[in-house]
Amino acid sequence: MNRNKGKRSNAPLAILLCMITVFFIVIVIVSAIKGSNGDGENETAKRDGTAEPVTGQPVPDTTDGSGNVPGSDTETDADPVTSDGPVTSNEQDTTAADPETDKVTEAQVQELPGKVTYTNQVPLSEEVDDSYFDDALFIGDSRTVGFQISTTLNATYYAKVSLNISQFSKTDDFSRFITVNYNGQAITCNIYEALEYENSFGKVYICEGLSELGWDMNTFFSYYRNTLDYIRGKLPNAKIYIQTLVPVTAEYSLKELYGVTNERIWLYNQKLSELAEEYGIYLVNPAELFLTENNTLPPECSFDGMHLNGPQYREWLGYLKTHVAK
Repeated sequence: MNRNKGKRSNAPLAILLCMITVFFIVIVIVSAIKGSNGDGENETAKRDGTAEPVTGQPVPDTTDGSGNVPGSDTETDADPVTSDGPVTSNEQDTTAADPETDKVTEAQVQELPGKVTYTNQVPLSEEVDDSYFDDALFIGDSRTVGFQISTTLNATYYAKVSLNISQFSKTDDFSRFITVNYNGQAITCNIYEALEYENSFGKVYICEGLSELGWDMNTFFSYYRNTLDYIRGKLPNAKIYIQTLVPVTAEYSLKELYGVTNERIWLYNQKLSELAEEYGIYLVNPAELFLTENNTLPPECSFDGMHLNGPQYREWLGYLKTHVAK
């Protein structure tokens, strides 16, 4: 009789322990569900662009040089061009570089002087004001886009992120990015077509080659010659300036993305110098502005290792204003 009573007296305690155990299990499950929903919200925010920005990352200067975004009260360092590099469209020439004929050895690069100059580059001249560029045409890729946004010239720009020289005359949607107003009608054109309608430029500045560093060099310069011939035909009285390629940082060069290395850049620049001499046109050398002692782009001049910050683009403009052909 006493044993039966003892068993009945332990039952409420067992029930209580079971209830406590279930309670804690429910708490764990609910916490897990909430955590899962929170991760999902973060992922949605990332996709929608509403996630909190990552702090502590190096960012470039603003385009207006004031530290503020134009039209905003918020201080920021947003860069005008956000391309991660010469990511090419489907229309890019895919001809690979010839490793035997196009290779520049590390020893050759190390032999370069601290400031790389060319005998035929436009020398230092009296500074002109911004109006000098009112009749100028700038042709190029993402670096020219950055130059356009970071400066305030009243010039014309045929420039687009990832643009390569083979697309100057192509008729796909990517290549036809220029809108020309002709006889009251808006016409969408590629660069060659635009020059059929807009042919009163007094100066042309060309900055191409970055997106084509992985090409066979002969292919690239064949396109370049065709471009010069075409521009001369349409603008026989214009001063044509070939611009050298500004190097990338040492770290970016080591990645060898899309063939972009400083070795290739210096090889192309040498060939651009020779091309300018061959055609009797002008070579301007903004590459000499931004160099470390090892002939690479100083890291503080770029937000991604390739594209320049706002102040450097304005320094580039200052260089062009003091290197004018007579």
